[in-house]
Amino acid sequence: MDHRHKEKRQQFYEGIQDFWPDLCNQEYALYDIKVEPKAQIDKIRLATGRIGHIFFKTARLMRHLDDETLLRLGFQKEMLSYIRLQTIAMETVVSRMEFAVNKRSVKLLTLHANTPLLIKESFSVNGDVCSHFNVLNPNEGLEEDLQKALRSAISYTKGYVGKARNANIVFTSYEKSLEDYLTTQYLMKVANTEAQYLPFSDLRLIEQSLSGNKEVLFKAGLYDPKGDYVDILLQRNQFSTSTSSVGKMEHMVMNFVENGVLGIINPPSAFLLQSNAVQALIWGLHEETHPYFTKKEHTWIARYFVPTYMEEDYFKKNNVKYVAKDLFSRESGAGQIGAKDGEGWIGKEIKKQCVYQKQVDLPSHEVKTTEGLKAVDVLYSCFLVNGKPSAVSILAKKEPGDHCDYYLPIGVEHPVEENKAE
Repeated sequence: MDHRHKEKRQQFYEGIQDFWPDLCNQEYALYDIKVEPKAQIDKIRLATGRIGHIFFKTARLMRHLDDETLLRLGFQKEMLSYIRLQTIAMETVVSRMEFAVNKRSVKLLTLHANTPLLIKESFSVNGDVCSHFNVLNPNEGLEEDLQKALRSAISYTKGYVGKARNANIVFTSYEKSLEDYLTTQYLMKVANTEAQYLPFSDLRLIEQSLSGNKEVLFKAGLYDPKGDYVDILLQRNQFSTSTSSVGKMEHMVMNFVENGVLGIINPPSAFLLQSNAVQALIWGLHEETHPYFTKKEHTWIARYFVPTYMEEDYFKKNNVKYVAKDLFSRESGAGQIGAKDGEGWIGKEIKKQCVYQKQVDLPSHEVKTTEGLKAVDVLYSCFLVNGKPSAVSILAKKEPGDHCDYYLPIGVEHPVEENKAE
């Protein structure tokens, strides 16, 4: 163990308020930085913008699919009317894409559309690390874009619920997760709007309106501990990320949103795009050269997407390495829970509805940890904020099966100054 490095890391991260440098009782944020050429950052952002366009166009198509098709894509019956809603102009407010970036390619592995992780790390902490190591921050100034997106979404949502003024806005999370709690606090700070934070357990749901003396005492809806009606909710882990039945409270919240009495950020379309089955739908349309996508869009799909199917038959038949991915998993990466070598094994603990995706190797890199130098696989991310490419970040993947990745800060090389003729 490198005690000197451990001390430096602890001293540095203790200086960053409301952050979680350790997760799962393990080292999470590395006291290290990966410096990239600007061209690499630009390449990732270009891919993000084009892929975002494909996903948003697909969301418009999915809202018109029949119930049977949506059920095959893994959505529960109780969700169908909800996910067809478009409550605001944006399909997602803040989403994050994960990529395998190699010398010749940028390949999308996962879109986290609903409640993406790495927000504070990318928009805030990364800048602190870059300053400390005296390198350029590729995410400089992007926190302002995040603020604009949140405030714009809140403004749209006020209109949806008919509360132009005096809306009761609540930011909430499950208090058991320190990461979600501090991320939610960070988002509320960035939004810089009149709002309150409440643990999800403090919210109260009234299923039916209560009347007395011919007056409505409480209308059906969500209430804060003071008994005030909640108009707008920003919630981490908005709904169950499994394909099991929707819970009673989740179902009621969806009903309130459908009835226009509660606004949700991210919007319902973010949950629609959260399913990994969307990639299978896009790839299927691409293989058919379906006219829904233009020739240019088909070129983008071929360049950035990975063959993804609802069944594993294609990979078995062609002996192609692949992975299985839970439809609504928040886990990062290429789906290590899956299959390999065309054998089609899936662990008993993950027998859920999956998509099957061609395996793509991640680039390797050596990082400094409190236990010394370690070889890791590098998973790149880029945020899509209000439909535009934004902050980039890196997760360093540990051994297969270890879901507690490292957060690896990212910098960008200083531009080389050209020699000027005297």
